[in-house]
Amino acid sequence: MNKEKKELSPIEKFTLFFLYFLVLVIMVLTLIYLFQKIQQFIIQKKYITKDYMLEYRNSYGDFGDAFSAIQLMDGRIFIFGGEKKKPYRPEIYDPQTRKSTLKKDFTYKLYYPSMILLNDGKVLIVGCIKSKIKSTTKNTKNILTTKAVIYDPINDTYSKFIELGNLGKTKVLKLQDGRIFFLSGINTLGGIYNPLTKKIKRIKDPKKNCVSCNIELLDNGNVIMFSYIVPSLNKDVYSVPPKDIDSLLIYNPKKEQYKVGSKMSTLRREAKCINWSKGRKLFWGGLSNGVINLIEVYNPKTNKFENIGSLKKARATNGGVLINGNKLYFPANNSSRKYNPFELGEPIKFLLAEAFFLTKSKPNCEVFDLKTKTSYYTPICPDSFKYGSYYFMQPNGKLIIVGGCSQSSTPKQCREILTIDVKEIK
Repeated sequence: MNKEKKELSPIEKFTLFFLYFLVLVIMVLTLIYLFQKIQQFIIQKKYITKDYMLEYRNSYGDFGDAFSAIQLMDGRIFIFGGEKKKPYRPEIYDPQTRKSTLKKDFTYKLYYPSMILLNDGKVLIVGCIKSKIKSTTKNTKNILTTKAVIYDPINDTYSKFIELGNLGKTKVLKLQDGRIFFLSGINTLGGIYNPLTKKIKRIKDPKKNCVSCNIELLDNGNVIMFSYIVPSLNKDVYSVPPKDIDSLLIYNPKKEQYKVGSKMSTLRREAKCINWSKGRKLFWGGLSNGVINLIEVYNPKTNKFENIGSLKKARATNGGVLINGNKLYFPANNSSRKYNPFELGEPIKFLLAEAFFLTKSKPNCEVFDLKTKTSYYTPICPDSFKYGSYYFMQPNGKLIIVGGCSQSSTPKQCREILTIDVKEIK
């Protein structure tokens, strides 16, 4: 006698359907996730190559404070410095051969080195040497004495020290006449060094304490300073909370005069800056009660700032580079992000995967289109790449990043040299 098939109840039918549906969704999401990983692997192999510096060189985020890198006249990249008990040996990386060569030892350990390429092809290196003195309380205190030295990459030799004073971490840039402008990292004291006469001319103090001020050269030959200020000149700069700065400080090296420039549309400190067309400057990032994602453009002719858009991801200090003339590319992937499944412009193939794998770290390299004033993520992104210290755009459309730190690398040890083919970024 055949047993009658028991009919499932509505609840059982729904449960069975839900289980089938759940298994199907998991399979689909897994396939999408695997496809995404394969796609990223292909992108890494096709558009990104990775080399390594011969020695580990510590870096503090995107600032590259512990070491410095500069491109020489022949296209090679000179890398100097690094945090260690003994000085690092400098090295030169050749993008053509993708090989590095260690150079002559430098006797002293220079903290916070900055470098400028001189007109004769030599490199001016400015950094600090720690000196210990006894204070009134009989405690030992470190003093940062700023010194400069000239390196000859052809003969692999160093000049004698050039004494700059107790300026702390110092920023430098080359003026239009070839002289070198330098600015203290603990106040607005500084000067101008002439490589031909080997003489230093001190600049007037504008009576505004500028801590770790960034400096940029304008097309008219003036120097702009921006970062943040310490509200009191009578106190130790490190014991007073910094005040966000909203105005530029402009120095005219010909007239030896300062003036206060235009106000930014957004109060911020530690902003990043890059040259744009027609002498304009692009500003992004920075901090002011949180990380700022707004992008501003400064026009020196009108002395005005204009807010032109915002990034999808706020980037406090991430370096960016101008590609294809009208796009800002941010290759640093310094934190994981969560995609919004309903966010316009995201590829459909990522939506469900991102909704499911919310805790996973995904590439968040970003492009800001200066024509359309819109921002979008790009898959051409170094896998797990966290920081980049120095960016060198090549004539062949490739970008070299020196001092990259991966998410899994030892903290602050940034050894990677990445080459990214940015021509393919649409």
